[in-house]
Amino acid sequence: MHDGIIGGGLFLNAAFNSNTWDAGYFLSGDHTNPSLELVPEDYYDLTGLSGNPENGRVYRFFNMTVDVEENSAVQEDYTFRLFQKSNDELSLLTPEGNTKVEVRGITGQLIEQFTCNGNMNKNISDYAPGIYLVHFEMNGVHKTLRFVKN
Repeated sequence: MHDGIIGGGLFLNAAFNSNTWDAGYFLSGDHTNPSLELVPEDYYDLTGLSGNPENGRVYRFFNMTVDVEENSAVQEDYTFRLFQKSNDELSLLTPEGNTKVEVRGITGQLIEQFTCNGNMNKNISDYAPGIYLVHFEMNGVHKTLRFVKN
């Protein structure tokens, strides 16, 4: 956030008229070397970029490391986990029942969507190198996790 507005970010399934979204990310910190942060529910207290980037600056995020703690979510007895078994395979762990799963590129483009019922191994050998967001939804509970394909 700079001068009262988010200077760069990504929102998934956003409805700004009601201030709701499934996941939101924004740039924060030193404008010459920012971090990618999760937009909290109380987004009025964001600390964003320290200044305006110079004209023509492009931000690229790659080789992000995600530890196991960031790769799991527990909410209302729903646990969604994502483990990268190799550069070509993911392991998804969801509750029994139909969990809707969307895989998106870091810029929000839809790569693939499918249903997961319990545990599943997913071949990602055809995915291009980059950062991906995996969005889980089951019975109104939403969670987005990320992984890096090298």
